[in-house]
Amino acid sequence: MKINAPAIVEAPLTPFQKAARFYEVEKVYKKLKLERDTLKADLLKMTQDLGVLTLKTDIYVLSRIKKITPQIESYRTLKASLEAENIPIVLEEHFAPQMLILFKELIKEGRELDGLGKLETEYIQVRLATKKEEETQNA
Repeated sequence: MKINAPAIVEAPLTPFQKAARFYEVEKVYKKLKLERDTLKADLLKMTQDLGVLTLKTDIYVLSRIKKITPQIESYRTLKASLEAENIPIVLEEHFAPQMLILFKELIKEGRELDGLGKLETEYIQVRLATKKEEETQNA
């Protein structure tokens, strides 16, 4: 038999109470973020050393991911390189956002243009198993 408990209604917090609560949450967040960042750095180093890209368990999937971001090192040099390669240029006051898509493709193709660099960021991603995945694994 299920008994319905009365809902507990809390009075809204005053601005001072919200500020105090925010301060407490922020302290906990900073501590947890530091621990989280340390663990992620350790896991990244471990997966790099072992050559592991993905680790899958019943509860989570740990993936080592590399993100490449084009870096415009020299606007004029890159513009001249694009013109020399007969690559159409879309310009505004700066390179238009769709040019970043082109830059990513050029980097993926292994093409090197003067004035275009790349920033590689490798990081760890943890994805928790969804209920559907858990049900499939438990079946």
